[in-house]
Amino acid sequence: MLHKKIVAPLVLSAITALIGCIPPPAAESFVQVESGKLSGIRGKDPSIRVFKGIPYAAAPIFDRRWQPPQPVDKWEGTYEADRACAICMQHGRGWREFYQEEFYQRPEPMSEDCLYLNIWTGAESGQQRPVLVWIHGGSFAEGSGSLPSFDGETLAKKGLVVVTINYRLSVFGFLAHPELTRESVSGTSGNYGLLDQIAALRWVQKNIAAFGGDPRQVTVAGQSAGSSSVHYLSVSPLAKGLFIRTIAQSGSGVHRMVSTTRLKEAEQAGIQFAASVKAASLRELRAMPAAALLQGDFRMRPIVDGWVLPDDVYPIMAQSRQNDVPMLTGLNSEESIGFQPQNVRAREFQDEIRKRFSGNSETFLKLYPAETDKAAQTARDSSIRDQAIVSLRAWALMRSGTAKTPLYIYYFSRKSPGRDRQRIGAFHSGEIEYVFGTLSATDRPWEELDRRLSDTMSSYWANFITRGDPNGPGLPKWSPYSETPDQYFELGDTIGLKAIMPAQAKLDFFTAYFSKTLKAAR
Repeated sequence: MLHKKIVAPLVLSAITALIGCIPPPAAESFVQVESGKLSGIRGKDPSIRVFKGIPYAAAPIFDRRWQPPQPVDKWEGTYEADRACAICMQHGRGWREFYQEEFYQRPEPMSEDCLYLNIWTGAESGQQRPVLVWIHGGSFAEGSGSLPSFDGETLAKKGLVVVTINYRLSVFGFLAHPELTRESVSGTSGNYGLLDQIAALRWVQKNIAAFGGDPRQVTVAGQSAGSSSVHYLSVSPLAKGLFIRTIAQSGSGVHRMVSTTRLKEAEQAGIQFAASVKAASLRELRAMPAAALLQGDFRMRPIVDGWVLPDDVYPIMAQSRQNDVPMLTGLNSEESIGFQPQNVRAREFQDEIRKRFSGNSETFLKLYPAETDKAAQTARDSSIRDQAIVSLRAWALMRSGTAKTPLYIYYFSRKSPGRDRQRIGAFHSGEIEYVFGTLSATDRPWEELDRRLSDTMSSYWANFITRGDPNGPGLPKWSPYSETPDQYFELGDTIGLKAIMPAQAKLDFFTAYFSKTLKAAR
């Protein structure tokens, strides 16, 4: 590990491809952690101290590529933690123009040396505040913990210590291969990105008290792939005891809880990947430049390896073997609708439905008529929304039968003002800046309603992270799901409990569909 304070300016040009940070200017605010002394800076609000680019594991480079994260070497002097370090290697973001404009306003340097975290705290000496550890999304292929939308200052001002992390992505985070399995003491391979997340949580347990955080009051939260990560951590025996609450934004539902790839299948995919980049062995794979590895198939995800993940999430939860902690979860009203093709063809849609639902396709087409192109587009959009709601409902009902801890479910429906508002609606990831209080991170014509909603949502989240209950003074009552079945807590132009289930026949159709899925997963 090459630290910010240690790297000599004269040799920077020779090593920038290997290291994740460059020497920053002088900083202030000192903290002692396990590996040495840190200095941070003040936030926009001087009552908030900010520490960015803190290494929580050694750089996973050379022989440590595709190894579980290793401890950080201790350093001499003061490590200047005043800026975020490199993001983990990823294929790039230009292929998602909307999301690039919405969240990635500027290019960030990439490196394999990327296992860093960032901290915001307003705690005074001797205080112990609840801790939020945030896991970013991005399909396990892109993203970072340093996006402007994840700035933790607003939540820190509401009494939290906020931690955002990087973790290895795509082929660097999830490659399985027989040679990797053979060299591993666990007899497994893949899931290095999940092991990074666990290493970050362990680092928090050991060090967060130095920042005024309470290691006994850690909530792990994430969105999209970060939400899936929360569920994986909730069933991983390696993560037991590292957190006491969870928040899963846009990632709960039957469809996300089953059919995770198994180790043997993932190993074969790893062999095919090696062949695609013309590597005949693990040694050759480790010798390849990082950029060359991104030329292969980078769509790799967590697997059931028998170690980090003993099984799919659903069977573990169905047997009540999960890390049973309170959860806050939900979805957005137009999760995936706004980014679907706009020109739906009735015949193509009907063929797709007959293939997907087989013997039940005619029932589907009666519920969602699609005789014309316009009707087909309406059927597609409404069925996508209904399926997502019923999927979450089926999962929530299953959890209610095995978990002893409360569950709070939201439905985010606010359409962000400005560009593409009518087309994309309350889009996937659209709630993030409301939760973090970072509306200014995106160039939109925000209205007073948005600012009030953001303040309300960040308060709900802060309350849940603090007490396991989102309710608080001046906030509309949010009841646990068990007390209000089939009602979600709407967060949008209006706030409060709302019955958002589809019509009974549609509810029955998708309930039966997911019931078959769950039976197959047992």
